[in-house]
Amino acid sequence: MAALGLISGSLYGQFIAGLPKDSLQKVLRTTPADTNKVLLYLTLGQQYEGNQPDSAIYFYRQARDLSERIGYMSGVVKYISNYTAVLNTQGKFDESLRLNLQAVALCKKHRLTQQLWKSYANVGSVYQYKEDYRQAAAYELKALALIENQPFGQAISLLHNNLAGLYINLREYTKALSHALQAMQAAEKGEDSYAIGQACINAGNAYLKMEQLSKAIHYQTRAYQTGLALQDLILQETALINLGQIYNSQGRADLSMQVFKKALPLADAVEDLSAKAYILQGLARNYFLKKQLLFAAATADSAIALASENNFKEILSDLYRMRAEIALARREDHLVIPLLDKQDSIRQLIHNDQIVNNIQELETQYQLQKQRSKALQQNLLLQKKTTQTRLQRNWLIASGIVLALMILLLLSGYRYYIQRQTLYQSTLATLQAQQENVRLKALLEGQAQERQRISQELHDEIGSGLTSMLYLTHSLHSSYHSPVVDSPEREQLRKVNPENVSSDTTLQKLSRTASGLIEKMNEVIWLINDEYNTLPDLLAYIRVNLAETLENAGLPYHFFPPPSVPKVSLGQSFRRNVYLILKEAVHNTIKHADASQVELRIEWKELSIEYQQLQQGFSQRAQRGELLFYLRDNGKGIDVESKRVFGNGLKNMQRRASEIGGELLFLSEGDSVDSNSKMSQGTILSLRVFIELQ
Repeated sequence: MAALGLISGSLYGQFIAGLPKDSLQKVLRTTPADTNKVLLYLTLGQQYEGNQPDSAIYFYRQARDLSERIGYMSGVVKYISNYTAVLNTQGKFDESLRLNLQAVALCKKHRLTQQLWKSYANVGSVYQYKEDYRQAAAYELKALALIENQPFGQAISLLHNNLAGLYINLREYTKALSHALQAMQAAEKGEDSYAIGQACINAGNAYLKMEQLSKAIHYQTRAYQTGLALQDLILQETALINLGQIYNSQGRADLSMQVFKKALPLADAVEDLSAKAYILQGLARNYFLKKQLLFAAATADSAIALASENNFKEILSDLYRMRAEIALARREDHLVIPLLDKQDSIRQLIHNDQIVNNIQELETQYQLQKQRSKALQQNLLLQKKTTQTRLQRNWLIASGIVLALMILLLLSGYRYYIQRQTLYQSTLATLQAQQENVRLKALLEGQAQERQRISQELHDEIGSGLTSMLYLTHSLHSSYHSPVVDSPEREQLRKVNPENVSSDTTLQKLSRTASGLIEKMNEVIWLINDEYNTLPDLLAYIRVNLAETLENAGLPYHFFPPPSVPKVSLGQSFRRNVYLILKEAVHNTIKHADASQVELRIEWKELSIEYQQLQQGFSQRAQRGELLFYLRDNGKGIDVESKRVFGNGLKNMQRRASEIGGELLFLSEGDSVDSNSKMSQGTILSLRVFIELQ
């Protein structure tokens, strides 16, 4: 006795509850010819499908015709699914298979991806009806492959359960178990209790075939408990029948009889006569194993009567065999041979039914082939009528093709010529650009070498001359003030020539002028020398020169440089303006601040990454750094009105800051207590500049 499984429902359920047939027909008459009317036709067909299949077919065909008329290919596919359900109940599996394969082709042609997997599953169902389980499994797997990565948990569970049943029929029990467990996993994820119960049935049947009876009992028991929770009598009945069969195979007749007796009222409640016949067969087998032959015979006779009345040939064949065994055990030898003869007759009927089904299928194939032949003949006649017209047009078409080919060849040649010219122009432009780059590179290198030469000559020639002039003025000044010269004779000489009194002042001016020229020359050399154009070089130069200036002025100072700065190259204008701003500020402090201490603090920080939209339409990442200079003194501060005295210097500093995109501010450390006073104690100069790092 085979284990029972649950049969999955249709994948294209379109039934809409709530309206009776008459109401639907009234709605149908007032509905315009659109997709909604197609769905109404399908719904009406489903309501007639159970008891009036001819009416159902009529409405399904109306849905097909309207779908084809309005170009609603999804409606055609749904018509095929519903119509083939009727064909399957009528045993017309070949026609059903042909239409479902047509639905698959339509889905592929019109890219109906959400319906393709359902059409694959329907093809698999037809092959299952035809008992071609291998092909059925192949199409179910195709359907599963389309949705296994999509959120269709219920459908995935359904397909896995179908595959589990198919592989049980193919006796590939390991695959059957794998699909049953995957169906259970998908059902648990989607909290689909009914699918969990169905998966438990399939897993239990697979374990039974693999002779792992304890696991089979576990899953059939879980299926029964799930049926109790859902109040699903069919699920309970199926699980109990399978449990009874497992207990029978273990020789546990008492347990088997208990579950079969529990299943019997469930079969009556759902009017499942086939299951009832299985249950009676199982009870009869248990009575026979327990040597209760009278009960075994009576139960078997009841099962035989039920199976005979409902034409359950497979069950009836097994029942006649078991009844013969019971008769033999009861020493009713006169019944054994007739019962075995009846079994043989039933087997012959089953075989004949298969032959009849095969004949019907062959007849259907013959009719289909006949229709195809007729259509082919009509097509041949039509082709024959059009052949002469086609022959007459062939020369004209051939001439047109030749002319078109010639035009295409000419166009291709012209296009090739244009492409070659374009390529030549592009290559020429590239070469010119390369030559221009080489020229510019050579020019820049020449300029750099020339700047290096000029700076070297300034340093060697003019620098040495100015230095000599400076030393000469120092020497003259020293000689003029030496003790030897400052004698009575020198005093007498001064009285005789009073113009020599001013020579000291002239020598000092000459010395300062020479020192200033040397300083400016060194600045020019530093600016035009590209070897010292980095940020660390700039900060070092500022520190050395400002320190020298402050030391010469006798003013104490403190420098606070940043811990580290990037070695980024800077332009001449940037370096010159930054240096001159700070130099001017230090000179102002020395001349006007009356300070006793100066502090220069330099801070560096990298700003966050910014994104700039370019004209070409793409984004480029840029990063900038911020360089801050704080020059602080403890002098008398700046009078707001007195700024006019040295206003040009401040304006020049502001202009230089603006040229390099910087920000220059003058801040005060604190205000006077007297609110009428315009003075502030101490001055802070703040210079903020930005440096591109990329």
